[in-house]
Amino acid sequence: MFFFILAGFLSSNSARDGNIVDVVKYGAKGDGQTDDAPAFQEAWKDACSGGGTFLIPEGNTFLLYPIEFEGPCKASGVHVQVLGKIVSPTKAQAWEEQCNDWISFRKIDNLIVDGSGEFDGNGKVWWSKRLNCGDRPTNVAFNECTNLKVSGINSRNSGRNHFSISHCDNAVISNITAIAPEEMFYVFQKSAVDISDVKFLDIQGTCQGEHAISFNCSSYGSGCTDIEIKNVKITGNDGVDAFCKNAHVEQSLTSPKVICS
Repeated sequence: MFFFILAGFLSSNSARDGNIVDVVKYGAKGDGQTDDAPAFQEAWKDACSGGGTFLIPEGNTFLLYPIEFEGPCKASGVHVQVLGKIVSPTKAQAWEEQCNDWISFRKIDNLIVDGSGEFDGNGKVWWSKRLNCGDRPTNVAFNECTNLKVSGINSRNSGRNHFSISHCDNAVISNITAIAPEEMFYVFQKSAVDISDVKFLDIQGTCQGEHAISFNCSSYGSGCTDIEIKNVKITGNDGVDAFCKNAHVEQSLTSPKVICS
């Protein structure tokens, strides 16, 4: 059943790929010095409304201050293609009073994020200190997204974890390379809203912290269900493992070993 649904989802998005929303055409400089977040937001408005491909082109380095791409979208799906490099500010003060996420996607159905590009969170700004704004930021966060597919992208130097998934349903995370931080993936569920049908496939990278993968799921309802973790290879400090709370893993072929109950 899942594979039929996914095939239909990919086919419907492919039909919309003719509409290219290139962030450069909305004023993004791509010089690594200018904050391109305003241009990205303007481009996102059109992509969220009309669908197609939200293009972050190769050959450019885009500086983004903290940004949220928010739905619900009028389009039935959006394809975010990351080919260039995206870097965060080098000063933590850019986050002001909220440091949880650097880049986040919220309430978007049928979202595809792929490409050969890179997210660089300039994590050294955060690793040696904590500021008054709270926790250190996740590189890329997905919140309340249904039918999510993330593949091919690279992430490095996050302030905290590379990717977080909160209250998402039917998500596939595959062919990801992540380098450095304390936690590679963080799956969070704080209420009775289920996290289900989440797959982590063919993931590689490094981790400096105690837990490479964290599932922090609520005891309400059924917790996090139908999670598949396969071909995940993470290297780092001795004893790096996974933390699981109320998470039910369907299949686990990982290094380090992931055991959830």
